[in-house]
Amino acid sequence: MRPKIAIISSSTPPLLTGGISSAHWNLYLALKQAGFCVKIFTYNDNGCTGQMEGDVVRHGASRLWLRLNGIINRLYLAFLQAWFGPSGQSYQFIYVLASMEGALRINRSLKTFQPNLLFLPDNGSPGFFIRAPKGCKTIFISHHNYLRFRGNPILGHFSPFD
Repeated sequence: MRPKIAIISSSTPPLLTGGISSAHWNLYLALKQAGFCVKIFTYNDNGCTGQMEGDVVRHGASRLWLRLNGIINRLYLAFLQAWFGPSGQSYQFIYVLASMEGALRINRSLKTFQPNLLFLPDNGSPGFFIRAPKGCKTIFISHHNYLRFRGNPILGHFSPFD
């Protein structure tokens, strides 16, 4: 018997996506074509709370959370500027906060789907908030290896907090 597979992604086509979401969409297409039972669960389709579109289950943050996240972002960046000076850039922490509510909402959908295999990206760190169902194996896909950004003169200095 083939395993049921859940792929976590920030979003999917036809909504605007980046390279990571496109890679997860193509993984879905390949597995589906191979005959696997596979679904994609999104965490950055803001305003969505489990809307199903075929094999895609869309989740995202509420307007209230996004507004609160904007306030946290301004305070956080002011803190970084005061602590690290103008070169202290940081964006990962804020993206993790923005992804949190949508990722938490995925848990209910995963419990219903009961996958045997879960693909988790590092983009937005949804794995901090998603609990794999009992007996489900997790495969972590790393797209953002921070070492590739260290010492790059074009990108500037990133926050050690990130």
